[in-house]
Amino acid sequence: MRQSCSVSVRGGASVLQRIGLAFVVAIILAAILASVTTPREVQSTIVAKSGDLNLRLTLITQGGAITMGEPLIARIDLTNSSGDAVEVNLGNNLNPGTCLEILDDKGELLASTPRPEPHVEGMKMIRTLEPAQVYSQHWVVSALYQFKRPGVYTVRVRQLRFADALPVLAEDEAQLRVLPFNRTLLEARCDVIFREMRGLTKGQKLPLSAYTKALYSVRDEAALPHLEWMGREWEDKHAFIALRRIGTKRATDILSRLSSRQDGAGKAARRALEKPLDKTDIMWEMNYY
Repeated sequence: MRQSCSVSVRGGASVLQRIGLAFVVAIILAAILASVTTPREVQSTIVAKSGDLNLRLTLITQGGAITMGEPLIARIDLTNSSGDAVEVNLGNNLNPGTCLEILDDKGELLASTPRPEPHVEGMKMIRTLEPAQVYSQHWVVSALYQFKRPGVYTVRVRQLRFADALPVLAEDEAQLRVLPFNRTLLEARCDVIFREMRGLTKGQKLPLSAYTKALYSVRDEAALPHLEWMGREWEDKHAFIALRRIGTKRATDILSRLSSRQDGAGKAARRALEKPLDKTDIMWEMNYY
């Protein structure tokens, strides 16, 4: 059979060979051309160093203040202030290069995200920023620290370089006033976040994860109807974990009612009910890039 096939195409073999050779040559030439870089392209691989970036921290609040227990979202804008394109290693969700700190009115450190490990292997997000280009992230500050006392706090953010000693590329800080607990204001803020998340009203137009994780961070019954909706309609297992973490009778009753459903929401509710209250922390809820 092989011989008959070879005979049937023998007359055109030389043509096919020439076509195949031309195809191979074209592939090789394309690879060579792709490997050639211009001086401008070489510059685009410059790793950002201290002084190349400007960082701006904006706390999304009403008049620079929140009430106790209110979810707090921060916007972090990283701008290339140098004259060249630079690369910034942002790390990944488990090892981010962005470090957030909370300080009290005396400058004492209350909480901070873990410092990254500079030499950990794994996937990393590398951003190339052209001159004056801005890269933005949104973090939920209230997932890192629950502001349980009124007062003045400082939120500080640093962008670190993945190298020995983790040099600071850029930093900024902002003051935050925390007012006494007010259930009406807390419920109103949760409702605003929920409505903006669903597109029912004009708002900040933040990433979806910023809205959902802001609601996860609330440890009060003010978030119950919103977490219930997310769990029921989206089968969001993390919303159920947040319900379990609130831990009140109302929250438990919601989980028990939804656990009878024969769908993904019911399954997630049942799993959340099995979690001990000290095992309901959502470790990844801080990272937004």
